[in-house]
Amino acid sequence: MPRMDTNGERILGSSSQKSVYDEGMMTNVWRGVRIPVAAMLFAFSGPLVHAQTTQPTTEPTADADERFDRNRVYTIDECLKRFELDERLSLCHVWERPDGSLAGFVEMPQYKAVLARATKKDVSAIKVLPEESKTEARFGIVTAEHAILRKGPGDTLGDRDNVSDLLLGEPVWILDRIESGAMLVHACDGYIGWVDEQNLKVIGGRAMSEILSHSIDDRTRQKTDAAIDNARQLLGAPYLWGGKTKEGIDCSGLAQTSFASQGILLPRDADQQANVGKLVATRYFRDALQPGDLLFFVSEHRGNVHHVAIYLGEGKYIEAAGKDVHISSFNPRDREYDKERDETFGWARRVIE
Repeated sequence: MPRMDTNGERILGSSSQKSVYDEGMMTNVWRGVRIPVAAMLFAFSGPLVHAQTTQPTTEPTADADERFDRNRVYTIDECLKRFELDERLSLCHVWERPDGSLAGFVEMPQYKAVLARATKKDVSAIKVLPEESKTEARFGIVTAEHAILRKGPGDTLGDRDNVSDLLLGEPVWILDRIESGAMLVHACDGYIGWVDEQNLKVIGGRAMSEILSHSIDDRTRQKTDAAIDNARQLLGAPYLWGGKTKEGIDCSGLAQTSFASQGILLPRDADQQANVGKLVATRYFRDALQPGDLLFFVSEHRGNVHHVAIYLGEGKYIEAAGKDVHISSFNPRDREYDKERDETFGWARRVIE
């Protein structure tokens, strides 16, 4: 029987430190009760056909992407539906406490910000992972022959609690660790779950970057360069929602057509493309970025993936946004620097290896 404090919140093991993860499991949020099955991250139900006659010819504005009535108070469920999350691939476990405040843990700060604005509740107990203070253990490599990735830090449901299997040598992104020795990790295939720390070795950012880049050979580089050249040929093309040609093109259309020339068939929309390939960069670690990686951006207004660009190297990327296809930069010293993009970058995927 787990120990409880005077407020009825579970205390992990024999420690007096409360565990936000245990609290979440008590409310069944970890099991996905609050996340509708149909709300799959990166497998969104977006329009199958883009009606160019009714869609804007320039990138939608922030207000158009808001989709939240600022005079309304939204529930957690309503916010999660707009985030369009898949609990297997995105960390956003949030619940309401008896005092009305929200608690939980998320991977994207945009989720926390939107929840605060939309629910009008105190969100100070929501942790954004990995925490900024824990910079010494953000990356790991699997040292066991294989290590089962699980839904929760404990073994409560047997095999039904299994999420995936991590294999020897696979790198992972470490989001958090609890006193029992379990680590919450994000695997390079996108899956999130818990693994015993005995099966991992903590590594530094340089080692992580080397592991993520070791498989790039001459053939891969040639295909990537060809895809980038195809994207560059569209520089100056006007932005058109749903477009895929020089007559007009949108962000995901640029990514799709550029890689189609190399036999890489990407889904149509940015939120769908965000699930393709290997996870090679996050909002807090971009050292392993290579030309050709797809960059994904999370809306600060709605909390969903709303934009994709193609990385060119040296902090620059090509995108279809605003009025046309152009080159932007993450580097504040460059004249092409885009502060909003820099701050809303979520992660990157590598689709050619």
